[in-house]
Order: sequence, then structure tokens, then C-alpha cells
Amino acid sequence: MIQISTGTAEYLGYRLLVDAVRSLADSENIPTCLHLDHCSDIKAIETAMNAGFSSVMYDGSHLSLEENIGNTRIVVEMARPRNITVEGELGAIGGSEDGKAVAAEDICFTTVEDATRFVKETQVDMLAVSVGTVHGLYTGKAQIQHARLKAISEATGRAAGAAWRHRCQR
Repeated sequence: MIQISTGTAEYLGYRLLVDAVRSLADSENIPTCLHLDHCSDIKAIETAMNAGFSSVMYDGSHLSLEENIGNTRIVVEMARPRNITVEGELGAIGGSEDGKAVAAEDICFTTVEDATRFVKETQVDMLAVSVGTVHGLYTGKAQIQHARLKAISEATGRAAGAAWRHRCQR
């Protein structure tokens, strides 16, 4: 899996990235998945889908649960006919990635109830949740809530987490 930020995709070009990854993967006969990561712009996600990305993440973690569900559902509905994998995010994960930062006091842990509702109403393939992981480099000791992660995975029937197994097709 090759994860690309929206900033990188816009700078280099969505189609160029797809063509480059596809060419390299084909030349080495390596299965790949090109994933647009942490994107909160539905138009940018649509651009990635049209260019040939095989997986996208709609990050509505900064929205209310209802808005996040509604927007994620739109992305899933666009992706299904194209056989594109969709990841959603629920809860605010701390740290910094691609110029976006979440302060420690703003971290909002994902509940089992919210995760269950989110997966049921959106039908996402993958779910990134807030269980104590951070984006970017750890500056201290990680305080990952493994029991919360296990409970969410069991309740939703989805592999969940920020450092979990992405799955998608070539």
C-alpha cells in the first residue's frame, strides 16, 4: 500500500501518481494499492477515484458524528461501483501529519457505540479510530488503549486502528 496525502497528489498530479505507481508495479509484478490518505475534501476524493486510486480515506473526524456519517456515506456511494476501498476516521487522533496538527487536549477517543453506528450507517471497508495513537513521530511513550481497539474491532466486524492492516485490491 502506498499512502499519498492530498497535498502530494495535488502537487504531483493524481493521474501522474497513478500512472507511475502502476508502471513500476507492473514492471516488477508487485500487487499495489494507491491510497489517498486523510482527505476531508470530497471533490479531491472524486478526483483521486477518477484518476485510478484504488483506495481513499475520507477524514471527517473534525465534524460532528452525523456530518461525518453523511459525508462518508457519499464517498462510499461514489466508490462502490468502481470497486474502490473506503476508509473512514472517527475520533481525533493526536500529533501532526502533512501540516495538520491535533493537540493532546483535543484528542477525542472513539467509543464502541459511535464506531458501531458509523460502520453500520456508512458501510466503510476500514476504520481509523482514536485509541491513543498519534500521527507522525511519537515524542513520548505511546499510551495505546488496546482493549478499546479490540472492542471496536469486535463490535464493528472491521479491522480498526491507526496502525492496523489496510486491505484493498490491485
